[in-house]
Amino acid sequence: MSHSEENKRIAKNSLYLYLRKLITVFIGLYSSRLLLEQLGLDDFGLYGLVGSVIMLFGSIKVLFTDSIRRFINIEKGRCNPERIRLIFTYGVVLNLIIALIFVTVVEIAGVIMIPRLNIQPESVSTAMWVLQFSLASAVVTIMTTPYDAVMIANERFDAFALFAVVDSLLRFGAVLLLIFCPANKVIWYSVFMFLGAVIVRIISAMYCSRRFGDEVKYLWKRDKQLLREMTFFSGWNFLGRAGWTLYDGGVNILLNIFGGVAVNAARSVAMNVKNMVTQFTLDTLSGFRPQTVKSYGAGNFDRFEELVFSASKFCFVVSAVMAFTCSIFCHFLIRLWLGEIPPYSVDFVKALMLAFLLGGPNYGINMVFDSSAKLKTFEIWTITVFAISLGGGYLVLHFGFPFYQVFIVAALCEVIQMLGSLILAKREVEFPAARYFRKVLIRCYSTCVILCVAYVGFNRFFVANESWLTMIWEGALALLFVLAVCYLLVFNNKERTIALEMVMHKIRRK
Repeated sequence: MSHSEENKRIAKNSLYLYLRKLITVFIGLYSSRLLLEQLGLDDFGLYGLVGSVIMLFGSIKVLFTDSIRRFINIEKGRCNPERIRLIFTYGVVLNLIIALIFVTVVEIAGVIMIPRLNIQPESVSTAMWVLQFSLASAVVTIMTTPYDAVMIANERFDAFALFAVVDSLLRFGAVLLLIFCPANKVIWYSVFMFLGAVIVRIISAMYCSRRFGDEVKYLWKRDKQLLREMTFFSGWNFLGRAGWTLYDGGVNILLNIFGGVAVNAARSVAMNVKNMVTQFTLDTLSGFRPQTVKSYGAGNFDRFEELVFSASKFCFVVSAVMAFTCSIFCHFLIRLWLGEIPPYSVDFVKALMLAFLLGGPNYGINMVFDSSAKLKTFEIWTITVFAISLGGGYLVLHFGFPFYQVFIVAALCEVIQMLGSLILAKREVEFPAARYFRKVLIRCYSTCVILCVAYVGFNRFFVANESWLTMIWEGALALLFVLAVCYLLVFNNKERTIALEMVMHKIRRK
């Protein structure tokens, strides 16, 4: 396959993921509103408290998907089908072990903690049933992970996106079925969620068995070296995510100490916005990952370097579009979402969007460590930056600066993270750091400066009248401006030509 066709496949894959995200976000927002109406405030809170075990594992699931996907792509680059079967088998076994440990720990914690939670005594039994079905759903989700990894490794993002939409529709259907449940609706909802997870597991397995054949057949063979590599990769990856979790909780505690629950509520609103826009950048990255890892595994380092450079630029462009528009229209968006604007939330959103913008190129350079599996030093560096950011946030609050300055510190730490990661990539993988700095970072951060200056002008003259008509044309103008600046400054001549060819190809097809 030519590089031109591979680039078109990356664009197509990213489009599938964007459509998946738009549909699932819309369904999720509407479903949560209906769920609150059906369960009532108390049972809704009970499910959020006990059933959040599914949400907890939802983020960890990505970790194991990435691990299996990475090793499958490496072996695809080396054209080694037997090793692919072995990786799939080890992935299933490791996930089963993780599921058993997970169930044991949560069951013990549930027996100890649920009776001590601040819930009505008559709701303890209900909470235990919700926990059981939530655990069952989590186990099924864990065992679906290897199939997700196979679809992503084979770049079948159309099927992957379709199953995600099916999962969202099943969740929505579970809410609708509550209309016909006269009592114990929260327990029935847990049952429906479990059945939905089982359905997704079955259709994923059936699709992979028919589409990929031998890749999802078990191969019972001992390979201590491979098992050790997969375990260490997942372990260091998990350490980095654990560091983020600790940092996130630490910031919450600091804001609570210095500002109280109102500040925490504002941060929660801002983080929801950031998490939503971050997913679009991650979807862009997912489109690049399979081919990047294959190129590294095949020893095609010229193509590997090209993909890392392009991924960094495209992730930055998506980050720039989302950050610029969200910063300008955050008043309107928050009011549309919540009805009223919580104190501090607008400043928090804008500061987080700055950190999101400066961290845009980080997503691409992270693929260097993902592809090479040299995560140890990188994850230690990442945790160190989290500690620096948390310490800087404490100093900012201690000396009486505004609360949003905590996120300005985080934005500066994104730049520190980027530069340190680039040095490590040069040392660990012999990555061309100087060329990356010249061809990617200078272009991206120059664009950041221009967008920050432009934001002042846009923010001064825009959104004087928050009507839908005004928002549409102002939003279109802001979007065109960001795309034009990125097109001229971020991309080189070859990338501009490719982008224009892709757009014209789509227009001719229509």
